[in-house]
Amino acid sequence: MYSFDDSKILSETEDIITYLVDDTEIPIEKSILQRFYKPKKGETHYSYQPLNITKSIIFPYSEGTLFNIEKMETDFPHAWNYLQSKKTELLPKHLGGNKRKVPSATMDTWYQYGRTQNLRIGEYQEKILAGVMSNKPNFNIDKSQTLFESGGTAGQVGISVNESSQYSNEFLIAWFSHPLADELSKIFGSNFDGGFYSHGKKELTNMPLIPIDFSNGEEQARFNQINSLVRTIYNITEQLNHAYDQGTINALTMRKEESIRVINGLLDEFLIMKGIIISDE
Repeated sequence: MYSFDDSKILSETEDIITYLVDDTEIPIEKSILQRFYKPKKGETHYSYQPLNITKSIIFPYSEGTLFNIEKMETDFPHAWNYLQSKKTELLPKHLGGNKRKVPSATMDTWYQYGRTQNLRIGEYQEKILAGVMSNKPNFNIDKSQTLFESGGTAGQVGISVNESSQYSNEFLIAWFSHPLADELSKIFGSNFDGGFYSHGKKELTNMPLIPIDFSNGEEQARFNQINSLVRTIYNITEQLNHAYDQGTINALTMRKEESIRVINGLLDEFLIMKGIIISDE
């Protein structure tokens, strides 16, 4: 009821996007829409790939607080009219509806979301989205304040680097996607059929970070090189998304794979320096 697919956009102005919903034109204010990531059924997604975001969602919140009815009517009349048209489906069960379980909802907040966790995660300018259920590392950077589906062993987990930390999202992606970190995920997490295992909040909370001495010039330089290579990989992947010549695709793919190998090699050097693993030389 809250989400709209980009493929259903009929028109767009500076302030309004009009969607086709059940053969009806539905205008929605852009200012209440937020990008929403939910992989399509059967869609696979792994580290070092741009997120395939194809939906927007009505998000009647600011700083985690629900917009009241007066604000909805005044500032977002199109979105409010649409939600009113779906009231029968959205009305929580304890208020007379049929399906939704939203115990905290009242007749003045019947349109609130069922889950109240992580309502502010979309406010972060940049974060990492981790696919909870995967058979390979699935960590990618989101720079679009995207909302996502989460819960249990499904959907995504959002990670944001603490403002006081010297680590970067690029470095975390590189480390979480490294073979050793991947093996630790399998140990910490739950395993499922088909080689799938979880990368949820518990696993990421328990995941140790490589201790870096940022005052050491050599370690700082290696850290910076990893960050640069991760950014290069995302640039290459964007080029791959718009490449149609097979020769160009092959060349870009080789560059991407080589960059990943170099990153893993630099992380191996860190691990050896810190005595976490022993060199086989």
